[in-house]
Amino acid sequence: MKKQSPFSLTLLQLGHVIVIGIFFGVLVSITAHIFVEGVKALSASRSLIAPINVAGIELHYAQVITLSLAGVLIYLVKHSLSIGR
Repeated sequence: MKKQSPFSLTLLQLGHVIVIGIFFGVLVSITAHIFVEGVKALSASRSLIAPINVAGIELHYAQVITLSLAGVLIYLVKHSLSIGR
């Protein structure tokens, strides 16, 4: 069996790091795009729902629903991955 030189092994490792970096970069890019499009959709739907007045402050149901969903998602992720403080 032929031994590889340290230089070729280093190049191979560098290639692996670059490929993995590109993969995760694309994955994060797609996730960020989906997040931004979701926020745009929620912002557009906000004007369709009549606001409620609480102590002179206008609250939209979309805000309450979005914040509640975010809280539930954070709770689920923390408990499913056993994340503590």
